[in-house]
Amino acid sequence: MTANLFLVGAPRAGTSSLFEYLSRHPAIFAPAEKEPHHYDEDVLDGRAPMPLEEYRALYAGATDERRLLDASALYLYSARALDAVSSMEDAHAIISLRDPIDQMASWHGLLVATGSEPRGSLEEALAAESADTPFERRYSEIARYAPYVERWLDRLGADRVHVVVFEELTGDESDRVCADLLAGLGLHAEGLGSFPRLNTHRRPAPVRLTGSRPLVRAARAVLPPRLRRALWSRANAAMTPHATRPALPDALRARLRRDVDADVRRLESLVGRDLHAIWSDQQPSS
Repeated sequence: MTANLFLVGAPRAGTSSLFEYLSRHPAIFAPAEKEPHHYDEDVLDGRAPMPLEEYRALYAGATDERRLLDASALYLYSARALDAVSSMEDAHAIISLRDPIDQMASWHGLLVATGSEPRGSLEEALAAESADTPFERRYSEIARYAPYVERWLDRLGADRVHVVVFEELTGDESDRVCADLLAGLGLHAEGLGSFPRLNTHRRPAPVRLTGSRPLVRAARAVLPPRLRRALWSRANAAMTPHATRPALPDALRARLRRDVDADVRRLESLVGRDLHAIWSDQQPSS
């Protein structure tokens, strides 16, 4: 038994909060670990995906839940993940989209905090992008959602791909957006509480915790799922404490806004939303 509900991205667009929110639903089984990355070897830059035995073990505790959740935020960009999910009968995908400028800044900040990005300035990191840059550090490509959203819609169909907007999830319309999302999955939203806000901006970590597969395996062997999830979350929070993300320079923000405009317009036609009205140039706090 493995997943049939996939939270595929985008990274730093509320996927951790969505994972936590969806895990509260009695008809959804969420494993102890977010980001198993079983299906997206093609965008992992040489890192090994989670082996099938470990992946199946994540869902060993599922009983009669209708949906088994896999939240891996790079699946959106993975042709291999798309092939796998589209071959599954009745599999659904959720895509969360965030203002691409804020997404770039937040994703870069996270990779700096976890030790994956050596350049502390987003502007420097963007200037250094090339064909040899590891995929996770191709900030400008990851923030251009339209071609990836389009191929998920083409392969699964609009009835099986559910697109939400981060700014609405975390704003005044949160309850409506969550209810609409669950209704699209054939589920109710009663009794789940308010939408959480997780994984705000963090300071760089002195020791990198992410990607420590041997440590994860050891924890999985001795700790029950709920305790494992809680301890891992607290360890990451302790190593990378919350901080206010520095504002992007106005000139850089304006240039990036021009750079992504065509992609945003294409995205608007795909999802039928006026995203320009939602994505403004207000500086975010996380």
